[in-house]
Amino acid sequence: MRLGPALLLALVAGCAGEAPTDSDPVRADAKSDTSGDDTGEPDTGTVENDTGAPADSGAAETANDASEDTRPVCTGSEAEPNNSLPSAVPLKEIDDCDGSGGTFKGVIAGGSDPDFFHYKGNDSFGCVVDASASTKTSGVRLCVFVSCGSGTTELKSCKKGTKETSPGGVLGCCSNGPGEVQVEHGCPLVGTSDSADVYMRVDAPGSGSMCTPYEVSYHF
Repeated sequence: MRLGPALLLALVAGCAGEAPTDSDPVRADAKSDTSGDDTGEPDTGTVENDTGAPADSGAAETANDASEDTRPVCTGSEAEPNNSLPSAVPLKEIDDCDGSGGTFKGVIAGGSDPDFFHYKGNDSFGCVVDASASTKTSGVRLCVFVSCGSGTTELKSCKKGTKETSPGGVLGCCSNGPGEVQVEHGCPLVGTSDSADVYMRVDAPGSGSMCTPYEVSYHF
């Protein structure tokens, strides 16, 4: 059959049009879904249960454990913590008469465990101030530090023991046990009263990890 010019032009125009589209939804989704599953959802690149944290954190835990206090655990009668002047165990207030004073007990937990105790000493009329402490325990060091309630503190001498300064700058005297410490001090800016705060420290330098029980007697 012979085709007319108009029909021939229409067929040529149809062949030159847009290519047919793929109407298959599965194949169409597969072009954008590279996740390897059949959900048809786009691949976000995430992996389930992957937090990004190292698989093994044991090394960090070991480092933290190594930095913790390695002092031995000892059974003692003194309240902890009492390893500094501000945390010293408080004792009853006493005066400087011979009948005043007391005793206390404790346990040193190795060479890095100082024990501090504190009392207020009142200078009473007719009595003599001589802040003192003694122990019969071997292997410990006993110190007495004195701080006047007002004004400056004058450390006149260590009648027993040798001069020492506490952490924080409080003056005093120390002696190795068994032994006695006796401090002669003055409070020159307060007139005739030598009332003061007295701090006692017991420690055992060089004792390693040993537990050392002790007992101390004291008076002002």
